[in-house]
Amino acid sequence: MESNRRDFYKNITPLGSAHGGKRIYAPVSYAAVRELQLVPIVHIEALALAAWFPICWQSSATRPELVVLRSLREDGSCQPAGSPENVGSLPLVLRAFPFAVASPEPNADPNECHFDDTVADRPTDIGAPILLPDGRPGRGAQMRLRAVQAYVEARDLTDEMTDALATNDLFEPWPLDFKVADEQLRIDGMLIVRQTAFGQPPIQQFLVQFGAAGALFLGAHRISLFRAGNLVQAAHQRSSSRTGTAS
Repeated sequence: MESNRRDFYKNITPLGSAHGGKRIYAPVSYAAVRELQLVPIVHIEALALAAWFPICWQSSATRPELVVLRSLREDGSCQPAGSPENVGSLPLVLRAFPFAVASPEPNADPNECHFDDTVADRPTDIGAPILLPDGRPGRGAQMRLRAVQAYVEARDLTDEMTDALATNDLFEPWPLDFKVADEQLRIDGMLIVRQTAFGQPPIQQFLVQFGAAGALFLGAHRISLFRAGNLVQAAHQRSSSRTGTAS
């Protein structure tokens, strides 16, 4: 679902010499990195992110999109302790920010780099120039561009895995509806692999098709679902904190 992969970017432009004087800051300096509730990911990062968040799919009219759910709240607040400040909690899309993993144009040159020309609203440092005087990317830019490359290189196989699961009717809705204090938190449109399917022939066929990469991915997805409890706990903690402050 290409539109979801870029709908949080505000002002994407091709990276060029005009950006040479611009500075980039630590990822957490940007609102999108702190506040995105659902972030698209690729299979190669699933195992690491399973320690932080539930890994699921967001339904769409085309193919479901693999995402991490970072919060039960739309504003992205109440993430697990340590996120988003800990870089280890950041998906590749956010590690790359403000570089974009998707072009705004469907027929754009896949080798062209794109940059979200947005403001770091909470800079934590003085930043660094995107380009050095000799025209080479600075160290910070290189790190982000490596994240872009890793995401792009893994995206096709991730989509193939998603298509294989969908073709074999292995998805089921994942209802997320929680009462936190006097507030109802609900997220619609989430999908997971049918829990009753594990050990059945369609899953075995998936593992034959995708080998070790597929096995690691499905394992990460399955264990990650327990992280939903962390999100509920984080939401309850904020409600309790507010109640204590009010009293």
